[in-house]
Amino acid sequence: MGFLGTEANQFADITLIAQAAGYLLLILGVVFAKKSNLKQHIRLTQFAVMLGLISFLWMSYSLLLGYQSFLFSLGLPAVIHIVIGILALSSGILFVLNKFIKKTRTNMRTVFLLWTFAWTMGVILYYSLYYNI
Repeated sequence: MGFLGTEANQFADITLIAQAAGYLLLILGVVFAKKSNLKQHIRLTQFAVMLGLISFLWMSYSLLLGYQSFLFSLGLPAVIHIVIGILALSSGILFVLNKFIKKTRTNMRTVFLLWTFAWTMGVILYYSLYYNI
């Protein structure tokens, strides 16, 4: 049992908190971008992507270790979360590395929406997997 009071293990809880922190950093990054404070925007979004990458590595490791049964129990929502999450994280990494994706408002908004959708799906999956009423 994890420390968030669910059936999740501690690593799943830590991953959820890291993802929440990363998403909040992205939101703050948007706020700083709108205030034309690009230096702070870049720092926050880079840290958010780093948290996302660390979380992704842990989730991938867990999936490969045998937790893949959740794919079968949750089906399509889990697959959608994985695909959208990989797209969002890959795009975020490319932005941080300043490679292959032009940093335009449209592209950044698209990646932010992908990240939002992946985050939302992740919370739904966490709730579906670990929360017992």
